[in-house]
Amino acid sequence: MTKKKDAVKKKPGQPTKYKEEYNQLAFDICKETGAIDIQLAKILKVSEATINNWKKDYPEFLESLKAGKEIFDTCMVEKSLLKSALGYDYEETTTKITKTSDGDRIEKAVHKKYMPGSVPAQSKWLDNRYSSRWRNTRYIVPGGNENENWGEIMKGFGEAIQGKFIDKPE
Repeated sequence: MTKKKDAVKKKPGQPTKYKEEYNQLAFDICKETGAIDIQLAKILKVSEATINNWKKDYPEFLESLKAGKEIFDTCMVEKSLLKSALGYDYEETTTKITKTSDGDRIEKAVHKKYMPGSVPAQSKWLDNRYSSRWRNTRYIVPGGNENENWGEIMKGFGEAIQGKFIDKPE
């Protein structure tokens, strides 16, 4: 009897459609469009399950996806959030159709407008950029000693309500 050395175990099923050039392609698609896995699958003409299998079987493919999505998120979404927070100018085109004896008359007008900053976007930006100053949670710890009487505890709550907050206990 002869033993087979270094026999390669084949996975059951069809051979993979994966190609090494998909790494760069997936990176570019995710970077430019922010595509999620199902969208990427449609572009590559495979199923979402195939994309998930490739992420498990080919770590370089997974890294390409992550890198592309991170660039899209930081470049596009962060810029949009900041733009929304600060406000911006934009142009709006209106079309007016007037019936005349000669037929319909179409008038187009371009108006310059300003979209003021969005308070929720400003809050989100500050919460993330300067979380120590702008976080929404304040921690109130009256006293700190378990054996204090209720009068002292309530006094601590009163001070907290009046705006004497303390930082989060470490």
